[in-house]
Amino acid sequence: EQKLAVAEARLSRLAAVAFTDEAARHELAVAKAEFELARLESQHASELLQRSVLSALQSGVVIYADRRDLEGRAVQVGEELLQVADPRRIHLRILLPVGDKIDVQPGADITAHFDQGRFGGVEAKLSAISYAPSMTPAGVTAYNVRADFVELPRGLSIGTRGTAELFADQVPLFVQLFRRPINAVRQYLGW
Repeated sequence: EQKLAVAEARLSRLAAVAFTDEAARHELAVAKAEFELARLESQHASELLQRSVLSALQSGVVIYADRRDLEGRAVQVGEELLQVADPRRIHLRILLPVGDKIDVQPGADITAHFDQGRFGGVEAKLSAISYAPSMTPAGVTAYNVRADFVELPRGLSIGTRGTAELFADQVPLFVQLFRRPINAVRQYLGW
C-alpha cells in the first residue's frame, strides 16, 4: 500500500508539471506504468492476505500445540491446524484403548481424576463413543469417548490431563480377568 501511495503521488506530481515541462511529459508514461504495477501488486497482496485469514463459526479459545510448528509450513485443504473451544462448554475427551474396550453405553457413569488439582474424582456421564477406533498421537489405537460433567468443577482449564474410570454393567469375575486372553484366542481362531 505504501508503494502504491508513492507511485500515485509521483504520478500526480508529474501530471501537474507535464503541461509546462517537456521532461516531465516523457516521465509521465513511465510513472503511469509504475502506478499500474504498484496497484496490481497491492491487489495481489490483498488477495493473499484474505486467503491467509482463518475464521471460525464460533467464538472461543484457540487451541494448538506450538505456533512455530505452523509458521511457514504448507498446508493441505481440510488439514486440521487448530481447534476452537468454548470455555463455557467443557467436556471430557477420553481415549479408550482398543485392548481395554468394555461394553459401555451413553449415560454410563465416569469418574475423572486430574493430574493437577483436588483429590478424589469428578463425576461425569458418557455422552458419546466413536464407532471406529483411530490412532492417537501416542501411537495407540483407541476409541474417542466424550463425557459431560455432572457438575462443572471450578478451576478446570482446557487441556487438563488425567485418567478416567468408566463403569459398565457387572460381569462375572472370570470374564473380566480373562477378557484379554479370550479376545486374543478369538482373534487367532477367527471366532
